[in-house]
Amino acid sequence: ASAMASLGMDGAFAAEPIRTPQWRTAVGLNSFESAGRKYQKNFPLWEVLDAVSRLGYDGIELVNGWPAGSAYPKPDELDRIRALRRQYSAFGLQIFSIQTWASEAFAPDAGARKAWVAQFREWALLARQLGCAHLGIWPGGGLRGLSLEQAIDYCGQSFREAGQIA
Repeated sequence: ASAMASLGMDGAFAAEPIRTPQWRTAVGLNSFESAGRKYQKNFPLWEVLDAVSRLGYDGIELVNGWPAGSAYPKPDELDRIRALRRQYSAFGLQIFSIQTWASEAFAPDAGARKAWVAQFREWALLARQLGCAHLGIWPGGGLRGLSLEQAIDYCGQSFREAGQIA
């Protein structure tokens, strides 16, 4: 299950204005990440980007930690952000979205939920700087002793805050 939040933040954090393009097609890198993890089938990133570009796709959705195993850049790591944008634009592709997780958005602990909202703010700033039109949220995770109604309520509270940030 995925929720998409359009990033309509003010231009104070963007290197350039964000224009929401009409996407024809895009590829999520999560399938390549999971193929490596689950099936030990590894794909060099440049081969993926070359194939995606030649097949006529417009963009890419990043997944945290693939292919290099490192986390997304922090919003103040401008050199890493520029390098990431250049890497994809060299193949004529745009980063249309980054995948994030949200299991802590409905955590039983209020501090964990607050920390998730703070992390969401960083992801939103990064997505804005990468030129993303969307930010993918994957809420998966166990209920950790919560009833389904409690988890939905907590997730709703966190997502309302995330929506205000976006």
